[in-house]
Amino acid sequence: MTTLVAALFFKNHNSIMISFSSLRILGLPALSAAFSLLSLSSLLALDGPTPVRTFGPTGLEISLQKNNTLKVTAVQKDSPAAGKFTQGQIITTINGQAMPAGFWEHRLLLGDLITKAEATDGKLIFATDKGNVTLHLPILGSYSDSWPLDCPKTQKIIDANAAYLRGLADSGKLGKHSMTHALAIVSLLSTGEEKDLEAVRKVYRERMKTFNPNKNIGPHTWHNGHQGIAAGEYYLRTGDKSVLPLINAICKAAKRYQVQGGYYHWATQANPKYGVVNACGTNMLTAMLLAKQCGAKVDQDTLLESLVFFYRFAGHGQNAYGNGRPELGQGGNGKTEQIAAAMHIAAHAKNGDAYAMAAKKCAQQPLYTYRSMFRGHTGPIGNLWFSPMVATIIQAKPDLYHNRQNQVRWFYELSRQHDGSFVMSSCRGYDNTQYGNSMLLGLTGPRKTLQITGAPNSRFATSFSLPANPWGRPADLAFLEPNGSPNYKPLDPAPHLEAEKISTATQAQLQQVAGHPEHSFREIVAASIRKQGHYDLIESLLASKHPFERHTACLAINHFQPWRMRYSKGWRSERSIDPEHFTQTMFDRLIAMINNPDEALWLVDQSMLALAAAKPEQTLSQIQLLLPWLNHQEWWLKESAFIAVSPALETQLGVDQIMPPLSQMLGTLEHAKPRSVVYYLINRNIALIPKNSRHSVSEALKRTYAAIPKQTWEAGSMDLSNIPSVDLANTIQTILNIDPLQAPAMAILSAKRLDDLQPRERGLHIDALINAAQNLDPSSRKQVGDVLTQHYRSSIYQENAKVLSPDYKGSYKAQITPLNKILDIDDLCGISGGWTLLDENSKKGSSWEFTTYEPAEKRDPSDKNRRREVSLPEHLKGWFQPDYDAKAKGWKTFTADVSKQAPRRYRNQPAWRSDHPDQAGELIFIRKTFELKDTDYTLMRLAAYTRQGYQIYINGELIVDQKGRSKNWFPRMSYDAPGSKLFKALKPGTNVIAATSFLQYFKGKEGDIEVYLEGLKELPKAN
Repeated sequence: MTTLVAALFFKNHNSIMISFSSLRILGLPALSAAFSLLSLSSLLALDGPTPVRTFGPTGLEISLQKNNTLKVTAVQKDSPAAGKFTQGQIITTINGQAMPAGFWEHRLLLGDLITKAEATDGKLIFATDKGNVTLHLPILGSYSDSWPLDCPKTQKIIDANAAYLRGLADSGKLGKHSMTHALAIVSLLSTGEEKDLEAVRKVYRERMKTFNPNKNIGPHTWHNGHQGIAAGEYYLRTGDKSVLPLINAICKAAKRYQVQGGYYHWATQANPKYGVVNACGTNMLTAMLLAKQCGAKVDQDTLLESLVFFYRFAGHGQNAYGNGRPELGQGGNGKTEQIAAAMHIAAHAKNGDAYAMAAKKCAQQPLYTYRSMFRGHTGPIGNLWFSPMVATIIQAKPDLYHNRQNQVRWFYELSRQHDGSFVMSSCRGYDNTQYGNSMLLGLTGPRKTLQITGAPNSRFATSFSLPANPWGRPADLAFLEPNGSPNYKPLDPAPHLEAEKISTATQAQLQQVAGHPEHSFREIVAASIRKQGHYDLIESLLASKHPFERHTACLAINHFQPWRMRYSKGWRSERSIDPEHFTQTMFDRLIAMINNPDEALWLVDQSMLALAAAKPEQTLSQIQLLLPWLNHQEWWLKESAFIAVSPALETQLGVDQIMPPLSQMLGTLEHAKPRSVVYYLINRNIALIPKNSRHSVSEALKRTYAAIPKQTWEAGSMDLSNIPSVDLANTIQTILNIDPLQAPAMAILSAKRLDDLQPRERGLHIDALINAAQNLDPSSRKQVGDVLTQHYRSSIYQENAKVLSPDYKGSYKAQITPLNKILDIDDLCGISGGWTLLDENSKKGSSWEFTTYEPAEKRDPSDKNRRREVSLPEHLKGWFQPDYDAKAKGWKTFTADVSKQAPRRYRNQPAWRSDHPDQAGELIFIRKTFELKDTDYTLMRLAAYTRQGYQIYINGELIVDQKGRSKNWFPRMSYDAPGSKLFKALKPGTNVIAATSFLQYFKGKEGDIEVYLEGLKELPKAN
């Protein structure tokens, strides 16, 4: 069959190009969805807060409008606002004050209004669209300067919430194996009041009556971790041994479901693409440490693996999302503060000094980062950990503590409800009373009544030992110091203002704050140094005697962020200095740190990351010093060692020296993350590797592929079969992306590892082999096809025999994935009968018509979604109808080449670029007339290449109406079976296809639309 394809690419207002190709466009699959670990990470952006919903104890639920008025969205029953407001009422001012627009500003004002009213006459006067309304709040008095300690108002709030929580306990509403029930229990325990303890005692008395210690408690980490904390705290308060079976069951689950030190949400099968979640997993460590303190049955190896896993994040940035490097920036969603809770328990061990330091270091972070408290993926649930943990160091840094309290006081005022309960104001997904049950902990934290908030060791506790220094060298303890370097002087007493001032600070000021005590602030300092080009300051800081200052210098050179590698510059991060500014002095001082056996491992790691900015000849001069770090037991160091030597891969000598030990490291690695980073950077920088050395790279990675270990696991514990499966898929994709000629050999090698592949990764293997083989010579293509037929095709068919049967009556959608895999394999073997493009008369070229139009309805170029409703001029009315005379309306004509099938590959950019005088507008229209012999097809599909929404018409009928945009240049397929609109619209003889889309604004004005119509005569048969 022949081609039906059109492609237009628009670059700017004054140019247009039409281009066509008979070749399949080869993208870089290893840089896209194929690398699941990285592509997933690139989608995981920080999620911000919701708008303010509750106006504290007034009982009003509100919504800030664009004109800075407040709209009443609900009025709570029996509240001060009940009967005085109606839904939809508009509030213009409160006590004469209008709402400011800023995120913090209007929250601070709303909180202050409540604070002042409760301190005076309780009166709030609202100016509304229905007249003035006055509310009266109970008078609670003012907050003391030392609040929440020694504060009568705070005590009244605590008493009210404790009464609310006791009511839940007394009515049997806290007895489930639930995270939120556990939070309520811990909150009651935190008051230190006997009546609250008695309410908790009743909860456990009832629960343990029916608890079955022989039943698996399940893998739900969120529930297990928090319930373990609650039960452990209760036991250590009371010595009540009746809860030990519950604690033991949670510890048994901790062993059963642990993966490399961390924990999943609730899975029973490991998934290195997306698995370990520290937002819940950190609490499993805390639960185990409390259980150890209780004398419960804790598996020591499980405990120590989690202990090392989480301890190493302390002082090094944010507790990671999962099994990754420490995250950077100020928004950690409370995960780092959770480490503080665990370390408070670990500090009770016989060798607890390092853990006590780690607890203080992690707990103090909110003193500095309170303006980032709402950053959290899927919602800032971690807000419940900030205030309780930072309260534990109130005596150490009182001024910073009270500054933070005043900055977040609004959070407590707006979260308080009229009935004594709390919500979590502005916390998306958690702005409700269930999660609000944790808010009391922020007010009681300074009392240190809980083990997690630094209480003295319980008289019911047993003694236990932990490693004195679980990670790193003795010098690494310096990163747990709570204070900055001797040179450090804050630029402002309020940390959020200091952060703003750092960005415009002078060189002298930057040197003054380079030893900031907080990791995230050193990141800001480093960025300012780099942006302003203070390269001499970098050299000076690298020679500093203080590790914080040396660390800032490393960050200034190369601020490595795995989640943002898609923006990397060569081997370097996007946030790095250019090699032309990387001096020999910098290189020598970094090497000196790496070579110093007394240097902190964290600084060795950061120094090696900084070496990504080195020149190849510099790297080669110290290659023998760097390569042994590939064998370090900590995978962070393995990863940074690769980044350190990576510039040398731009030389043949570097490839020859690096690839053998790198291949060995990758083949024995248990963690997927460094392997994915290595592959990502190699794939991204193939062009930098000498052509005559690329085969050597692929040969080395073939040895890696063969060596990737199988995984074993105990019956009933976490299934680890996915780990080698994903690693094998990522490896073969990288090999074939570097060297497609390896396809025949890799087909044979992969067949030997079929038992290690899960269905998804088996599919990725097939895709990688097919994509690589497509442009090989016929003999090599057939070799690959034959192996795939022998080892893969039959299993695909057998697994999907029902949907591929001619008698199948279900949805055709279930057929698509296995069908396409089989057809691609058959195509390699030269078997005809797959998808073919429909057009009887285009063997000598496919004639298309096109035009563009600049609509009157404008949209800001920064808006990525370009599709919108537009009005068309008279000459474009009916542009998609068969009888529309495009030539008479001034449309242009072009001719496309022919091809057997539509390309189905990812593109990391538009395929066509040009300057052309015919480009006129943002809206693109294409149409063509084609001949069709018959419509006797089993399936048909329409494929469109465009990043914007689009419409496709057949003979005047709208067949596809895609409103959403695509995040990348990947064809969007629309499949149809007989009886569908597409089949009904087509007819034997002459047909007209027409399509429209919008330009993509990306580095200027550009766009691309291609349309393909294909048909499949019959389903493939079994082998």
